[in-house]
Amino acid sequence: MIKTVIQKENPDIIMLQEANRFGEKIAKSLGYHFVNFKEKGTLIMSKMPIDKAWQHTLRNDIGRDGGVICGEIQYDGKTLLLCSVHLTNIPVGYNGQMLMTKAKMLGVGLREIFFDTQRSNETKDLVKWIGGLGYENIVIGGDFNSFFCFKSMRIMRKKFSDTAWGTPAFWESSHKWPKTFFPVKIDYIYVTKNMDYGGTKIVHQSPGDHYPVVAYVY
Repeated sequence: MIKTVIQKENPDIIMLQEANRFGEKIAKSLGYHFVNFKEKGTLIMSKMPIDKAWQHTLRNDIGRDGGVICGEIQYDGKTLLLCSVHLTNIPVGYNGQMLMTKAKMLGVGLREIFFDTQRSNETKDLVKWIGGLGYENIVIGGDFNSFFCFKSMRIMRKKFSDTAWGTPAFWESSHKWPKTFFPVKIDYIYVTKNMDYGGTKIVHQSPGDHYPVVAYVY
């Protein structure tokens, strides 16, 4: 099904997470250039050649670190830095079964909003590390495991634009949440504030627990 969605949408750039087992196979079968951070499952596919690549482990305080891979391409006369990101998860549910009580879920959410957590620490590391690469035009996509109001996403919005802002997709779920959980988006595409974009949509087709997020950037 992933290949079917890619062929239908025909994107120039694809950023995958948790792609350890299938990412390279899909890229090769569809003729995309790719770079892969196998240890963290983050992968970038591009119709344009990827000239340079970097990978980085995002540090937090519990040892289960997230990861990011970045690649440089030439696109429409611009040099772009592409970054595929995966932050550590919040274990609220698995296969439709809730792992937390509603009270604990509320406590976790409030902590994510007001205090530093694994995700906010990883996001600080992400922003600092990407900034050190020195690129003007940056596209960041991935599974941030964060709601828009979490501190981690407020950190991102200080430096980057959320392509879903102002569109219905800002409030639309990108995850197949258990029925007892309020559906929200935890997957994002960000761009540097100097770049233009035409919004975001969620494609409700996926064999996994996340839906693809599509953004138009120019």
